[in-house]
Amino acid sequence: MKVSKIFVMTVMAAGLMVTSCGSSKPVTQTQQKQEYVKPIKLEKNEVIEYAEKKPALRAWAEAEDNKENRAIRRARNQANANFAEKIKKMVVSVLSEEDDVIEITGRNNGVESEANDGGTKFGGIAETISKATLRNVSDVKTERYWNDGKYKVYVCVEFLGNETQLADALVNNTVKEIQQNVPDSRREKLEQNMNKLRERFSSELEKLEE
Repeated sequence: MKVSKIFVMTVMAAGLMVTSCGSSKPVTQTQQKQEYVKPIKLEKNEVIEYAEKKPALRAWAEAEDNKENRAIRRARNQANANFAEKIKKMVVSVLSEEDDVIEITGRNNGVESEANDGGTKFGGIAETISKATLRNVSDVKTERYWNDGKYKVYVCVEFLGNETQLADALVNNTVKEIQQNVPDSRREKLEQNMNKLRERFSSELEKLEE
């Protein structure tokens, strides 16, 4: 009788083990992705905090897409656009204060024509300079999050150099662009005032870091 009871209990225990093992669900692709990237959080993430530590040299952006590579590309492109816009505003500010020194005439491409650049004086030159500066900008930090079937990506881009090197690049790009729009008789004066332009750009960069 005791042997029979032991046999029944052994069979029941084996049945419970089979039921328990059979009830476990396989890991889904979504669960794997959630382990790969973090869930979306509301507070600042590392990318934003990193960008804000050096606002003169960095810019960030975010993008969302169901394709990871596409989300990364869109975020990177927008971060570059944000950095370029920052440079463009800086160039317009500097040239607006120094136009009496560099004596830009705007002949041939109408850089002084407010009608040609949306009402912003020097807007055309600033656009060209900002694009040239982007050649030395690269993405340096990326964070990816997965939520409701989509990737949300944050990207930070940074100028590959310090503030002094960025100021030098802005001066060189500015002079190169302006030389195409002034007569030969005034190019020498432009080159003589490169140091003053450098000081102005350095001052604007310092304001961004405050």
